[in-house]
Amino acid sequence: MFVLAVLLAVVAALLIAFGAELQEHAAVGVGSGYRRSLGFFRTLLHDPRWVAGGILAGLGVAVHVVALTKGPVIAIQPVGSVGLLFAVGIKAVIDRTRLEGRAVVGSVAVVAGLAVLLTLLPHGAGAASVRFINAAVAAACALAAAAAALTLPERAVPAEIRAGGAALGAGMCFGVAAALVAVVGRRAEQSLSTLISWQTVLAVILLICGGAVQQLAYGMGRFAVAYAVLLTADPVTAGFAGVLLLGEPMPTTPGSLAGLSLAAFIAVAGVVILAHARAANNTRAQEGQRADLDRY
Repeated sequence: MFVLAVLLAVVAALLIAFGAELQEHAAVGVGSGYRRSLGFFRTLLHDPRWVAGGILAGLGVAVHVVALTKGPVIAIQPVGSVGLLFAVGIKAVIDRTRLEGRAVVGSVAVVAGLAVLLTLLPHGAGAASVRFINAAVAAACALAAAAAALTLPERAVPAEIRAGGAALGAGMCFGVAAALVAVVGRRAEQSLSTLISWQTVLAVILLICGGAVQQLAYGMGRFAVAYAVLLTADPVTAGFAGVLLLGEPMPTTPGSLAGLSLAAFIAVAGVVILAHARAANNTRAQEGQRADLDRY
């Protein structure tokens, strides 16, 4: 069951990465004057690329939900980090560019780090219940972080920090939502009537708010920073939520904790390297497009 959950999470990461690639192109293309207004979202809804990206991402989320019902949140949620590996590869294929050495190094680091994490973390599914007060506090913290990031003034705060802050808030929303989704999914396996619950409502609110803030982060033109922070904040928050809200076990021996720390560091380092590699690929592709236009 655990292996199936991991495979489903990998498929979900591929779909979400492809969707994110399409949505990023659409979001960056919107004029900066619209990025803090409802016009930003109206423009995106009329862009076929953004809609297609949303459909792919939605399918990915659905597959990931199934994965969360079959394994512990603390182990399954980090698998989503391979999405950046897929994003770099997809970008290279679309732009017809070669993967550079650091992209390969980053890919190896992500895969190696996740492999160790999946080996050391628990394999059994967690609880199918969560206390309302605990979930509400966690959700409020995530939403507050997202809201605070959006209030940062453009003139005083660099775009990298604003994009990173927004992605951090979005990742926290997704992480807490993952724990709630896992609870809803596990209960739904027993009875579909349990889908109508406060856990579902709270998860939907977090996913909608997180998704909106994620699009705003993409629109700031710092995709590498935003995606790297998002893919780090999401699993870290989900891990804490799994332990604190669902009571999922953590290894307690010094050796296991040291191995987890090292594996997490390697995986995060790989994510950062891949994010920068993807940004470099993006820059080269744009330069190539300008060169082609200059010829004409």
